[in-house]
Amino acid sequence: MYENKTPRAPDAVFTLGVPVLGICYGMQTMASQLGGEVESSAIHEFGYAEIRAYGDSALFKDIQDTVNEQGHGLMDVWMSHGDKVTGLPTGFKVIASNESTPIAAMADKTRQFYAVQFHPEATHTVQGKAILSHFVHGICNCDLSWNMPNYVETAVNHIRSVVGTETS
Repeated sequence: MYENKTPRAPDAVFTLGVPVLGICYGMQTMASQLGGEVESSAIHEFGYAEIRAYGDSALFKDIQDTVNEQGHGLMDVWMSHGDKVTGLPTGFKVIASNESTPIAAMADKTRQFYAVQFHPEATHTVQGKAILSHFVHGICNCDLSWNMPNYVETAVNHIRSVVGTETS
């Protein structure tokens, strides 16, 4: 991420005014492109990790797998990285951490930019579906009325209405 020739997100991703969720490399490119710092990590994480999630974030609100002695919520996640964010971009705050990855997730609530160093889409991240649901439904405000089976039927009916029943 800190080399000149690495892939970057199109600038439009950060200027359209829509919520953004960066996952793993997406977190690193978000941090780098918005003025934060990314460095090679002395500890490369691949596999299970436990992070402390800060509940004041819309992304992690009421999500935890266990609680530590201090009453802090912890989550079991799947990490896969050799680099890590070491400096937050302006406007961001840390929303999850662990010992080897002090910035395991970050957020800019005002711009609705969220990023996680771990993989919520991996089955090993126990609360991954809940995290993605918080982003899609709670942050992006997508409602639950849409589903693929209904979409297919609706699309097929629309195509038939436009094309008609004629065959060539």
